[in-house]
Amino acid sequence: MDIALAGCIGFSIVAVLAWLIVILIRLGRFRRNRWLGINTEATQASDEAWDRAHAAAAPWILGAAIAATAGALLCGVALVVGPETSVGTLFGAVGFFLGVAGVAGFSLRGFSLAQRAVRIDY
Repeated sequence: MDIALAGCIGFSIVAVLAWLIVILIRLGRFRRNRWLGINTEATQASDEAWDRAHAAAAPWILGAAIAATAGALLCGVALVVGPETSVGTLFGAVGFFLGVAGVAGFSLRGFSLAQRAVRIDY
């Protein structure tokens, strides 16, 4: 499987999940769960902690959603143009690295702010 197809599929899945989380946070309907979201001992402590953490991380989750969408689109363009061409290779590589760096960077910053939002001072 080449990088363009893998990027297109992978980033599409990440984008859909991230957009879903952002929408649910904005609507106030993102409930505490063990499958999606920022799952740490601190965020699972209460519904209030969960809501505070995700409200703090929401802008950064949105950034990850945008980066994943951009990565999926660029990898998709590479597939249409032809991943074996130089233009297709360029779009595939840029899409893949933009997606990885954007999703990782935005997710890590969101996680950091979420943890700070629910930190308990002893």
